[in-house]
Amino acid sequence: AEHDAVLVAEPGARQDHRGQPRVADVERQPGRDQAGLPRFEHQGFGQAGAQVEAGGSLEWLPQGTIVHEGALARSTTHVQLVGDAGFIGAEITALGRRAAGEQFRCGEWRQRFEIVRDGAPIWSERAVLRGDGALLTSVAGLDGAPVFGTFVAVKSGLSDALMPALRALVPTEGTGSVTRLPDAIVARYVGASMEAAGA
Repeated sequence: AEHDAVLVAEPGARQDHRGQPRVADVERQPGRDQAGLPRFEHQGFGQAGAQVEAGGSLEWLPQGTIVHEGALARSTTHVQLVGDAGFIGAEITALGRRAAGEQFRCGEWRQRFEIVRDGAPIWSERAVLRGDGALLTSVAGLDGAPVFGTFVAVKSGLSDALMPALRALVPTEGTGSVTRLPDAIVARYVGASMEAAGA
């Protein structure tokens, strides 16, 4: 049987010429926010979409996204599956540049991650995180962790036998969980390490 493979390279909007992750080209307009913190008007917009035909599969595992303090940015990933098409994908986000001592105390990050099969939703996640918002510190939100990620595997006929082994996996740092949905397996990570989120 013949198989077609397509390599999809991640757009340059998430990586600069030195290979360093970034949100997008930005314009900096220095000023101060209400808390007296430096405020920059960074505007970054990333959008990815794919349609996977019946019998095909797509692996979407981009580099993590780093949202700089003061950024006004959003990311949208929309995947359309046809028939028995499969998908494995992840979105990993770090709020603030930790290595530079930066925290995400001002700005806004909007993220949308959707998967549909034949027009019916399988997975839909939307987040709006503000630097001064309660979700960053709430136990029901990120609980002070600057890195979060979601991994989704979608395939008709996924076996429940995988679940005990998947739930036994523990991140090297941070916390993780695995959930079984009717047509998908979803894993989540919250912690301080992009490397641990992607492992």
